[in-house]
Amino acid sequence: MTQPGTCEIQVNGLRLRVAVGSSVAAALLNYPQVQDSILSPSTPVCGMGTCWGCRATIDGIADRRSCLVSVRDGMKVATEALEEEAEEPSRRHQTSEDWR
Repeated sequence: MTQPGTCEIQVNGLRLRVAVGSSVAAALLNYPQVQDSILSPSTPVCGMGTCWGCRATIDGIADRRSCLVSVRDGMKVATEALEEEAEEPSRRHQTSEDWR
């Protein structure tokens, strides 16, 4: 049953019901079962996209800044950082949605 004002997203395989209109980073911080994967090794710090600490793979696009992306029903998020990735995020994956 869908609750008014919420949508369902999938995070690291877990289905979560989150508030419509919230950023992905804000929505995930409400769930203790995913906080460990959010906070390590990347941590949302600034909340406005400048630190890149909240980067995640969202709907198959790597290095999205989750604090700048609004949740939507059916969204798939992966927060685990890959060991082989460089320390600095690749801005080549940045999309115009990051600025909405």
